[in-house]
Amino acid sequence: MVKSTDWPFVGRGDELAALSRMVADSSTRGVVLAGPAGVGKTRLATECAGAAKDCAVARVAGHQSSAQLPFGALTHLLPSVDHSAEAMRQDRSALLRQFATALTDSAGSRRLLLLVDDAHLLDMASATLIHQLALTESAFVLATVRAGEVAPDAVVALWKDSLIERHEVDGLPIAATERLICAALGGVVDPDTTLKLATHCHGNVLFLRELVLGAVEDHTLRYEHGMWRLTRPLRPSSRLVELVESRLGELAPDERALMELVSLGEPLGQRELESLGDADVAERLERAGLVRVEVNNGHLQLRLGHPVYGDVLRAGLPVLRVASISRALAESVEASGTASDEEALRIGSWRLIGGGGSPKVMLAAATAARWRYDFPLAQRLVQAARELGGGFDADLLAARLSGVQGHSDSAESELAVLADRATDDAQRAKVTIARMDNFLYSDRPGDSLQVATAAETAIRDRDWRDEIIARRSAILVATDGPLATLKAVTPLLAGSTSKNAVVWACLTGARSLARMGRCQEALQLTERGYATQIALTEPIEWYPWFHLFNRCEALLSVGRLHDAEALARTEYSTGLRDHSPEAQGCFALQLAKVCLLRGRVRDAATHAREAVAVLRRIGRPMFLHEALHILAMARAHTDEIEAANTVLAKIDEFALPRRTYDAADALVARAWMAATQAHLPQARKLADEAAQLALKSGDLVVASVAMHTQARFGAASEVTEALDRLERRIDPGLVNPMAAHTRHLAGDNPEGLQDAATAFAQLGADLLAADAAADAAVSWTRAGHQRNAAAATRMAVDLAEACQGATTPALQSINARARLTPAEYETAALAASGMSNKAIADELVLSVRSVENRLQRVYEKLGISSRAALPLALNASTRRPPRGDSETTAPRPRRRQSVPQPHH
Repeated sequence: MVKSTDWPFVGRGDELAALSRMVADSSTRGVVLAGPAGVGKTRLATECAGAAKDCAVARVAGHQSSAQLPFGALTHLLPSVDHSAEAMRQDRSALLRQFATALTDSAGSRRLLLLVDDAHLLDMASATLIHQLALTESAFVLATVRAGEVAPDAVVALWKDSLIERHEVDGLPIAATERLICAALGGVVDPDTTLKLATHCHGNVLFLRELVLGAVEDHTLRYEHGMWRLTRPLRPSSRLVELVESRLGELAPDERALMELVSLGEPLGQRELESLGDADVAERLERAGLVRVEVNNGHLQLRLGHPVYGDVLRAGLPVLRVASISRALAESVEASGTASDEEALRIGSWRLIGGGGSPKVMLAAATAARWRYDFPLAQRLVQAARELGGGFDADLLAARLSGVQGHSDSAESELAVLADRATDDAQRAKVTIARMDNFLYSDRPGDSLQVATAAETAIRDRDWRDEIIARRSAILVATDGPLATLKAVTPLLAGSTSKNAVVWACLTGARSLARMGRCQEALQLTERGYATQIALTEPIEWYPWFHLFNRCEALLSVGRLHDAEALARTEYSTGLRDHSPEAQGCFALQLAKVCLLRGRVRDAATHAREAVAVLRRIGRPMFLHEALHILAMARAHTDEIEAANTVLAKIDEFALPRRTYDAADALVARAWMAATQAHLPQARKLADEAAQLALKSGDLVVASVAMHTQARFGAASEVTEALDRLERRIDPGLVNPMAAHTRHLAGDNPEGLQDAATAFAQLGADLLAADAAADAAVSWTRAGHQRNAAAATRMAVDLAEACQGATTPALQSINARARLTPAEYETAALAASGMSNKAIADELVLSVRSVENRLQRVYEKLGISSRAALPLALNASTRRPPRGDSETTAPRPRRRQSVPQPHH
């Protein structure tokens, strides 16, 4: 991580370029950069001066300590100055000419660039001299001024009289601020952390720097699970307090008192302002920029001018005063009689500090905090509700909060006690559902099923029984797969009167339908489930966006990759905005899936790595499985063998159980691992196992992917008929070009392969398209159509370049595959990977002599004389050589590594 002295310069590239053009223009006299304190004016001016290589740079800074001293800011640049009153009354014009000449002479033959920082603090004499330099075009004046501050007349005249231009420097945009945070910290930063820091600093780079440095120093900002992240709320460092207090220290007592009130109550409504504050004081503070007034739904709201002001004010408040203000705020809002979730949360938060409150209000506040993902606050609120006599509902919420934060054992202990206390069907069902969820989150489907079965015999209420049956279907997703799950929920979808049960049936039913290839039905079910859940009067434990998560699945399955990506990005951004780690992790996973399918393998790895870190931290093993498999696949596609092996080993390290739901996905990932190391027979075997396992559970989509993977690994003839049958059972989409690609591979049909490449490209599946185009090039070459082969090769090259360095067996060589039989190519690839003839013979179940004979034929066909030339001969002919180079450097042979075997 960088220190405060070398903070990166990020996000001002366009502004810097514009300033540099102005400096290079001899007709331009200068520019003044105006903006709030800390926004980055000085750094921008300094970078501009540093880039002005053809100029002689002189630096000047205004300061309060020299504001009364004539030429005080320029003393270090000017000849000796007699500052006596008599001397200053002498011929002022002559003195200005003398000093101007001294400054321009110091530049020699180059143009003088005079960088004037904090020009609003210049003494009058220095300001006049700088004005004179601009007026006579003797120097390029690059000045900074703080917006809203009074400046000397000579400084104001610079832009008022159009001598130089004025450029407003705004706060750094959020996206640029996030890039700056990542550059400053180095390594991967949790996007939720960058967003929190970016929004908290409001574009003020000075505040951002102090926030980050202080957070690292006090371990609020830590490097955990492979990324930097905030582990608790931000606290101002002593340096930041000093910076802010330098401005707040000038406040009158009544002004500071009102700012303290706002810091604890913002947004402060007009009602609270009238009862606890002073509108006249608020107006003075607004004029000074220390508070701002917003209009929300026709109501005025008062907020601090910057969030950091609140950090500093709250940190300096005595405990008793905080309690007194909080109690007064709670009483003021309670008196209005409003009962919204937002009001309940505000009242509850104040009551935690100031005391008092009712169990009903505190429980409502805890529930609101839980649905805003603020679990620590929700825990404090629910504990207060329990202490005030909140009873069964408060105890149930407390147990649920433990479970959703990954403390499944303690949650189960609490829930088991509540199960014995339950007195009616509603309470029994609520505890049962909470226990099922808790077991599901901790990946204990057997325990969840046992609890559900017991409850079904004990609960008589039809609606509650339906909801438990619907919730049990989520267990079937993991243990039995889509076919059994859909069978369980179909009666509920057709006739249940419980809206909660219907919501749950839609969740698991849509996921099952998508995996079964009935994608249009799945999309309809996600719409029905989402609309039904939004209309519920009381929320269920899983968020409505889970329906949108399923919608992404269905869109991917049907090949609507662009739509899936747009939806995933929107929901991912919403999750970050709401500070929901669950939504962030789940939609980072969906983005990883989209990117992998589109061939953007490095983006896929980035999103998958984020998903793994977040899902592991919050305890969501059912999604963590998927994220690890996607990450392993992305690593394998970029030849990062050791990294991919490490990812797959994490499944055992994290003690993740094997499940039917994604067992086939895991086998496909391991198949790619084998193929990346040139072990194509083993890769085909693993892909075949994946296909058979997926077919058994009704997962036709993964079965089709596994079969197409087999075809890409050299077994097109073996799977053509089966994939054709699946094509007739799965909704039109991605399965169609996969089946066509396989069919034409088996038939060595170059025109069909070219059409398949085009169809993949139209869907946005660039890597699949590149593979099909490379296969077409091989087929055209074998048929002797060199012009068509060259066109197909160009298509493969163009598509592969969008795939961020992805490698596949098809892309590794076109010319070699065209000249060799599949068996010869397979043997050559193993030899190029560094395997001995004996090892190759063992892998392919051949004699050593057969291997030797094959390799000899390979050498003859490829025009090489030895094994050492194989890597270059088999090099990816779909890669363009580096620009300016006439030859492509041969890759280093891969080291042979063991491929992790699947667990059966």
